[in-house]
Amino acid sequence: MNPDWLPAPTSHPELGHFIAAYWQSSAAFMMREQMREDGEDLETAAKAMGTSPDTLARKMRGEVPAKLRDLAMWVEMFGIALMPTLDTRADLMPRRKGPSSTRKR
Repeated sequence: MNPDWLPAPTSHPELGHFIAAYWQSSAAFMMREQMREDGEDLETAAKAMGTSPDTLARKMRGEVPAKLRDLAMWVEMFGIALMPTLDTRADLMPRRKGPSSTRKR
């Protein structure tokens, strides 16, 4: 998965929201793929998580933020690998398409 992400913000509060949204999107993508593979539907998954299908769908679409416990549950229920090994702070961010940035962090 590599959607076209807007350029990352540069201020810390906005950057934190951007990184969280990226990881929520990545987790939701992996969860959708695993649900498809397992033949699981949204209603069944939401019931197992103790939430409504509408709430889960909104979190998976990124309309509302997922909480850390939501992401942990997605990882546990669907066996997705949410967090990669982070060698640098740049690993928190989506990979840029095209020439890589020369900006140092």
